[in-house]
Amino acid sequence: MKGEMIALLAGVALAMSGAVSAESQAQGRPGEAGRSGVKLTIEGVGVTGWNQIFGAPARDLRFVGDLNFDVAGVFNPDGPALPIDQNTSPDALLASYAAPDVYLAFFGVPGAENTPNQNIPYADYPQILEHDSTMGPLPQLAENPFWFGKSNGAETRGLTVERWLTIEGEMRFTCLPNRRPTYSLRVSNAIPGGLYTVWGFYFDQGTGQLMPDYAFGGTSANTFVADIDGEIRGKRALNSCPQQVGPSERYVPVATFLVFHPDGRVNAAVGHTVATPPFIGPGMTATPQIMFPMPKGGF
Repeated sequence: MKGEMIALLAGVALAMSGAVSAESQAQGRPGEAGRSGVKLTIEGVGVTGWNQIFGAPARDLRFVGDLNFDVAGVFNPDGPALPIDQNTSPDALLASYAAPDVYLAFFGVPGAENTPNQNIPYADYPQILEHDSTMGPLPQLAENPFWFGKSNGAETRGLTVERWLTIEGEMRFTCLPNRRPTYSLRVSNAIPGGLYTVWGFYFDQGTGQLMPDYAFGGTSANTFVADIDGEIRGKRALNSCPQQVGPSERYVPVATFLVFHPDGRVNAAVGHTVATPPFIGPGMTATPQIMFPMPKGGF
């Protein structure tokens, strides 16, 4: 599987700043169609990697099947951070993690497992302290009640794999004639106060490669902040609705991901910075928490 992943992802430029449904053929719940347009609701599934739960595929996705790879990791007191797999305890603490295969395949960065800014529990992840962009750990929200004083903006202390996977939600697409397409997001049990972005991955029928969309809906439209109860509610405009699968469609949507940013900044994987320390990217400053798989038959 790792060899297949490298082959499929080689040459791809990643531009990420990113409730179990019924059977895979019915992952989307279509509403009205035809002359009235398309309405589709997709149930999300909590993940511990890209289409991955505890090291195993989360879903059989359109075009890429059970392709999955490590993104998230857990704290290792002996260092470096460990990937989340079938041997990971549900009580393990989430921490920054640089998956060697992912960083090599996407960015050509060897030895990412040796980067110094990984294996940091999310509760202690550095955020901006001063106006001069000085970085350092900040207290938790719970240690600054009523939002007074400095805090890291998210309640992440004691964030375990089990807690991480309690997230649930749905994404709804509305594509009506003569109206701009929209998507809405309803999520529960996200990280209270956490900063999130939405990213869409596509399959290029011309090259046979998996490729990411840029920010889903635009670089401002894909940003969300969970409230103090871990709820996310929002509606965003799209330039076009994710298309049906057809011979004339080159770029076919595979899945979208809601991605958590432990450093409180939307900066996760800018290409020219990911290859030089301090590394920013998947698992380090951007970790997918819930996936919305597109229906395999299109819509």
